Amino acid sequence: MIAAPLLFGVPVALGIGVSLIRLFAFRYPDLGWATTVNSDAEELYLGHTLYQNPAHGYTGQIYTPLFPAIVSLFDRIYLWNGWALVLVILASSSLVVLVARLAYSRVGGAPRALYVVAAVGIGCIAYWCVASVKLPVLEEARADQLAWAFALFGLVAVADLGPAPSRRRVLVAVLLLSAALWTKQTTIAVVVPAAIWVLALAVFLAVNRRAALLFVALLCGVNLVLLAVLNLLTHGWEFYFNFVVATRQSDESPYHANIIKGLQCTALAAGFVGATWIASVVRAVTRRRGRSLRSQGRSRRHALAESVRRVLVARDPTGRRALLIALYIVFGFALAMYFMRKQGTETNQLIGVVWGLGLFAAIGWRVAQRHIGVSAVTGGCVGLLFVLVQLAPIQEVAARAEVSIPAFEKAAQLQSVPAELLSYARDHTLYLPSYSDLNVPEGGPLYPNYYNFADLLAAGSQPLYLVRALLDRRFDAVAYFPLAGDLYASANGKWEQNYLWKLNEVIAARYEPEPGLPEGLLGRRPGPEQASWMRDCFGPFTAGGASFRIHLGGGFWCSFSPNRLQLVRTPAPFSEVVTTQPAHLSGMLTVSLEGGPAAHVDLEVDGGSGANWIASVAPVATRPHDLVVSTYLGGTLLGSKILAAKTLPGARREERFSLRPTEDGPGPPISTGPGLATLTAPAVKAPFAVVATNGTVIDLHSMRLGH
Repeated sequence: MIAAPLLFGVPVALGIGVSLIRLFAFRYPDLGWATTVNSDAEELYLGHTLYQNPAHGYTGQIYTPLFPAIVSLFDRIYLWNGWALVLVILASSSLVVLVARLAYSRVGGAPRALYVVAAVGIGCIAYWCVASVKLPVLEEARADQLAWAFALFGLVAVADLGPAPSRRRVLVAVLLLSAALWTKQTTIAVVVPAAIWVLALAVFLAVNRRAALLFVALLCGVNLVLLAVLNLLTHGWEFYFNFVVATRQSDESPYHANIIKGLQCTALAAGFVGATWIASVVRAVTRRRGRSLRSQGRSRRHALAESVRRVLVARDPTGRRALLIALYIVFGFALAMYFMRKQGTETNQLIGVVWGLGLFAAIGWRVAQRHIGVSAVTGGCVGLLFVLVQLAPIQEVAARAEVSIPAFEKAAQLQSVPAELLSYARDHTLYLPSYSDLNVPEGGPLYPNYYNFADLLAAGSQPLYLVRALLDRRFDAVAYFPLAGDLYASANGKWEQNYLWKLNEVIAARYEPEPGLPEGLLGRRPGPEQASWMRDCFGPFTAGGASFRIHLGGGFWCSFSPNRLQLVRTPAPFSEVVTTQPAHLSGMLTVSLEGGPAAHVDLEVDGGSGANWIASVAPVATRPHDLVVSTYLGGTLLGSKILAAKTLPGARREERFSLRPTEDGPGPPISTGPGLATLTAPAVKAPFAVVATNGTVIDLHSMRLGH
């Protein structure tokens, strides 16, 4: 039964090998979403930074930079976009080896080679369990697998420190955990339990206190120094991209939904743990009952404490590994539930937890080898697991429970970037939302692709370096952005909406279909620039002493002259500009509306918690040349009045509104004079917003929006 893991191991190992062989067959493999990682590596290869003002140059993804930095070193040997995926395959393979190392134990008379291949089979089962995660990224060039390889090797190194570890062992553990943090921030789920573990052992004298203090000091010192140096070199932009951007995006997944997903993704790994541990646990419980009957007078608490102490100071690290990995699994699962709340985050947050369960199962296999009978039963359980997951009824139950049972021999299905694109890029500059790096082999230029700046938009910033390039027609050919990404880019409405639509409008005004271009590309329009007015339509805008940003509805809000904002075009029924900071209202606001019954403006102060003040301006249904002005407080109508509007050339109507705060409540909602409507607002300090339809002009020359 020792060979039972080979039932999984052979096909899984074959799938990994075939994936690697297939990859080297492509000159330019299509990496899909993960092309952004390769772009970051190429930016470093070209000698540029990933972290800077997004209005001044290329900016990378929101993860810490070690993964693209390593890929860029391979690019210096040979420029190829497949290196990132090679690293992923090697990282996951190294975790297979780590699981096998924890599982290996030779106590019987069977040949050593049999124990080795059985341990490798256990590692392959762990890989198979990771493949059951809904987004395992085993075949995508993302940082996850390398990050968790560093982290879990570091975790095992911490468990192996022992009562009196050498400085070299401490340094190795610190470097592995630090490498994990600088590959992906979420590996903090390993670093925190590791630090707590070492400090706790020092308190209970299970590890040398000097070694424990050295570990914590080095771990904190190395990473704080790296953080400080990177931020000095990038003027603080590294911290913004790696640690601020994600906090400015929306949180959309409730905890209960994440827990359900987490249980579904860890179900197979939990079954694997059960298969390798059940026989050992039953034997241990049986033996403990026997000892308990023989030593009834002995304190059970004392016996348990003594057992734990022996485990912590033992030369064999198996017990320490099991305890520390179990601590990580609990903490890591809880932290993954928190990380999964962020928009766009998926079940890949559980990859480390599933690998951790694989490590724990490997320790169960190792423990089982100490007793011939237990080893045989454990091998039988692993074989039974292999049989069960192939039964149709079990697969149907798993499908209903949304538990994925992956194929055993699952090789990566790769394809190449279209040859016509690569050929065109040799002699032309082009920009595609998915492939902005096709000109890198010819020396550039390199601009952020959609996957680079989607998170930037979702944090309320703009890729103005790219926007200016599109406005200036710097590319020979471009492609439209997929509008499906607009919801993500606005953080579900938290920031500017319809930004990709806006970029497509810029492209449409400057590029057009051209015979002979590869499919999906548009060629540069000849002649003078069209729609040059668009250059004034990317905020923020300064008006009335405040800074305004475009928000709900999005589109082309423009500032063609000081203190005037005009909504030229939006794909939404209404669009909004809002101050970036809370403001007090005072002064006079002039609103100019296009003719027609659809003209509409809302003047809004949002104080939060329902304390908002709105002045709604709209045409009168029966007298379209007049306006009705209504004021609301917290959704309650305070009053309305019909005002005659002055008709301007071009079928525009203009009305002025004097906005005066009061300390004594809302006061009279509307007072009018010749051509003037005075709207009295409560003295609330809150963001000031204007919601309008196409053609509306807002004049804030006489407004004071004090902070």
